Amino acid sequence: MAGLTRLAVDFTECIESFAELEHLIPEDDPLSIKITSDQRKLYLEKYESQEAPDWEIFGLKSQACYSKTAHNTRADPALRINAASVAARFAYEIQGNHTLPRDFICVSLQLLPEAVLLHESRLAQLRFVQKFHYLPSSAAALSIAAGDSAMVALNWFESCRATIWDRFLGLKTPLDSLDGVNPELADNFQSLQRRLLSQVAAMNSPAALTNPGSILPRDKQQMQRQKDVEDYRKLLTEIRNINGMSNFLEFPQDSTKLQSIAQRAPIVPAGKPRVLWISTGLASIFSFHAAGNYAKTNDADEAACVHDLVVSVYTTSLKAFSFVREHATQLSLALPTADSQKGIIISMKSTPGLDRDHDLNVEGERKAFEKHIKLLMAVEHLPTPGFTKVKSALKSCTIAHFECHASADNIDPSKSALLLQDCLGVDGLVKDPPTFCVRTLMSLDLQRCQLAYLSACETGTMGDIRLRDEGIHLAGGFHMAGVPHVVSTLWRVDNTISVSLTDQFYKYLKSFGKNWTLKTRRMLSTWQLES
Repeated sequence: MAGLTRLAVDFTECIESFAELEHLIPEDDPLSIKITSDQRKLYLEKYESQEAPDWEIFGLKSQACYSKTAHNTRADPALRINAASVAARFAYEIQGNHTLPRDFICVSLQLLPEAVLLHESRLAQLRFVQKFHYLPSSAAALSIAAGDSAMVALNWFESCRATIWDRFLGLKTPLDSLDGVNPELADNFQSLQRRLLSQVAAMNSPAALTNPGSILPRDKQQMQRQKDVEDYRKLLTEIRNINGMSNFLEFPQDSTKLQSIAQRAPIVPAGKPRVLWISTGLASIFSFHAAGNYAKTNDADEAACVHDLVVSVYTTSLKAFSFVREHATQLSLALPTADSQKGIIISMKSTPGLDRDHDLNVEGERKAFEKHIKLLMAVEHLPTPGFTKVKSALKSCTIAHFECHASADNIDPSKSALLLQDCLGVDGLVKDPPTFCVRTLMSLDLQRCQLAYLSACETGTMGDIRLRDEGIHLAGGFHMAGVPHVVSTLWRVDNTISVSLTDQFYKYLKSFGKNWTLKTRRMLSTWQLES
């Protein structure tokens, strides 16, 4: 009523009613979560209107309500994450405090692993991550503002990024670890999680919340919810009491591994340092290597941009970087002999479903590839192939060069694909899922392939800005499949430019001779520096 009339008397009456309800409804009753939610909305509206002389007081009261929800262990994890985030905003805006907002955001981070695992499918997890895409940058910014060290800030930053990478790289999730220790307990925990998630959806439906009086402790559904919440808390306590499981579904505080990764990252090729860029949010769409002041530079020897000073390397996260580096090291220990290496080039002059205006000049790239690579290894050309043929060739090749079109799926990036001859279904549309998409790559095990060159548009980026921290794109898919080195694009590329870059790239690779695989990192860095 107060929200509709906006009269001071109605606001006062609502506030008094909420105070009475707080005394009538015990805190362990799930209905109290709904009451607190309505209460904080009332305070929030009063604060944001800035009509009353004491409007900031209502902001603090709203913050107290959000804080109460954030620390309520009976509330849904997603609700608690959102509440902690809003509480951080109020602490920053009203109190001008940095430590308190940092602490609230950390509550969100602690809950994130548990909340993500409540969703079983990949798409459901991606949609959940979309809702809280702001957490990584917020955590890092508030941590630094609160006076934390750079390594602590980085640790918070990495904790809530590339959560889907963990699953697809085969890294153990907390539930995997629990299953290894106590399978029965793991099954019970997952069953309880699913039941709680379905109950949250039911309780948040309009019908369930129309009349607060209709939800009473004697109500069967409500009583089951209370029992399940209590069982969930007891089960968490039981699991965390198991040796080695004390941090189950909690954020790891140990930054030792991150320090190790960071120490290995810098490499100095051609006398210039290599910088590892890890961007987040909107910053992910910018090319840091091109940043500079071009207008003031007249001297050819004067540095105009970042590219003149350092060699830039981009990675989605330190998790992804660590995986690629470790896998590259493993492959280097079992390299095929120079005589058994093979390079394949996949060419799609015309793409099914696209008109002639989209045809590619595949001959230019093919000739450049063959001219340089045939001096190092055998070369196989696959013109307009289907997925089955490409999949077979990838398992035995050392270098794979793709010149084709690609499609990006902004709703489910795991469906982003390279378009091959059999990309269309019987309805004339791209198959769902596409035949050669990120999801397909994640299921491959490419143990011989050292380098994938993706001469197609936007193969190293994602359209949805809210998911850029996840790194689920075609380049990331090849990494997950086991390919340590991937050349990809961040935007659309002109076909003529692609031919020139292909020629320059393989010319550099050829200069390292038949043992180029031992020097790939240096070769890639040098080529970027001088091209």
